[in-house]
Amino acid sequence: MERNSGVDQILDSHYKNKITEIRNKLKKILTLLLFCALHKLPIRGNNDNTAVFNNLPKFRINAGDLVLKSHLEKSSKNALYISYRVKNELIECASYTLSL
Repeated sequence: MERNSGVDQILDSHYKNKITEIRNKLKKILTLLLFCALHKLPIRGNNDNTAVFNNLPKFRINAGDLVLKSHLEKSSKNALYISYRVKNELIECASYTLSL
């Protein structure tokens, strides 16, 4: 930051960085959803162990995805972006975008 930056510029910069960080996290989750969709894999299962989507993040983390690992370990439970509601919204947004 510049020494003469105003408070509004500092807050704006912090806000933009936070938006970029959240977008990167959402891209990771959306990529996993699209992978399931493109390969016709079930996103949900009878339980958490049978849902393909729930096992994909572990696979990505084992492959070295540090952003996803950090996100899933450090984010609060209500900000993981992997609830069924968020997945449904992401699928809806992706289907709308792909249909254009």
